[in-house]
Amino acid sequence: VAPRLYLKKLVGDVLDRIDQFPDFDPRTHYKLTVSSGDLTATERNLAAHAPVASADDLDLEL
Repeated sequence: VAPRLYLKKLVGDVLDRIDQFPDFDPRTHYKLTVSSGDLTATERNLAAHAPVASADDLDLEL
């Protein structure tokens, strides 16, 4: 998941719900989902052509 998406979903979907609903438990009530519409064209291209098994497989050299 792109870092910007992770942070956006963490704040918008998880932290806000924790603040609003005392019974909300993200481990049981939330599942991270990312649709292709959430990704930029570059991220969609990379996801289609370079599937990775773990974060260790990512090449961070620019």
